[in-house]
Amino acid sequence: MAMTAKTSKLHFIRRMTLKIGGISVFRLQRKMQSKKFGVTIFADQIIYGPYFNTLRKKTKIEIGFITVRDLGFRKNPTFEELFAKVRQINGVCRAEVGPHLRLVYNNQRRNTRCWIAMETIPVCVASPAVFLLADENGEKRMHGSMVLPYRWGLNREIVVRCN
Repeated sequence: MAMTAKTSKLHFIRRMTLKIGGISVFRLQRKMQSKKFGVTIFADQIIYGPYFNTLRKKTKIEIGFITVRDLGFRKNPTFEELFAKVRQINGVCRAEVGPHLRLVYNNQRRNTRCWIAMETIPVCVASPAVFLLADENGEKRMHGSMVLPYRWGLNREIVVRCN
């Protein structure tokens, strides 16, 4: 699996290849609806908002699941501190990783969550948000998780781009 020099020394929970792009925003949302995933209103606001887009050409990317601790933090970071580290390792995901990953991530462990390391997109009253994929008692869901000014737990799992 291709990894950059900046991500090669990190300890990932798991890694995978993900296909993104090659589909319109509308068709991507229709695919989500056909799978009957729970999609929250904030997730819909991200997808249907003016800042969300998809690549025209289908592209394979490598992603990795990693804890905040395994990114090198010893104290709970703010989102800004966490995202600075993600940028440092060139791990920022396109927003479309959230829906594409939700469509294929069928083996997500029960009652777990993972946040997509993406540029925030405003929802509701301009609150910044990122995608959160969850398994809630066996039901696969996608949330738009507002990035509030609190500290991120060291065991939180995030998804970063590896190439």
